[in-house]
Amino acid sequence: RAKWDSTYREMIKTVQETENDYQYYRELQKFCALLKDSHTFVLLPKNIDSLVDTDMFGSCRIRLKNIADKAIITNINESKKGELPIGSEIVDVNGLSTKEYINQFVAPYISSSTEYVLKDLGVEKLFTGLKGENYKIKIVTPDGKTKTISLIHDITTEKNFYPPVKEIQL
Repeated sequence: RAKWDSTYREMIKTVQETENDYQYYRELQKFCALLKDSHTFVLLPKNIDSLVDTDMFGSCRIRLKNIADKAIITNINESKKGELPIGSEIVDVNGLSTKEYINQFVAPYISSSTEYVLKDLGVEKLFTGLKGENYKIKIVTPDGKTKTISLIHDITTEKNFYPPVKEIQL
């Protein structure tokens, strides 16, 4: 309890020093994630959540899954399937191994009591960010070739995924 209370006091200062609403809510998410309880988390308000993306990079749209503890490309927009083959592994993000990047910049914001959910969400949320955020990634394709690619969050107008994805609307 004493550690929780001291962390709470530290977070008050951190939250007050945020520069915008997005950072403010991200700090709250980080704080709640310390509980390691998937029932306790902070959802972004719609006006902020609508600015956040995980898979759109202008001409490229990528979906990822955790497969055998690896970040694997499972879907790509139709026009990019030759450049970023399905089954490619993301091995490096912004100069860090994918695992290190997730541990430093993704996992601290995820509320989860189970390791497998944390790993799955860590990969799915690997590129959570605002328009204009940059990622330099290194991938290894299924045929063993290594590629380095720069991705910048921006709206993707192309709708068709390869392989096709059935979109679920709530």
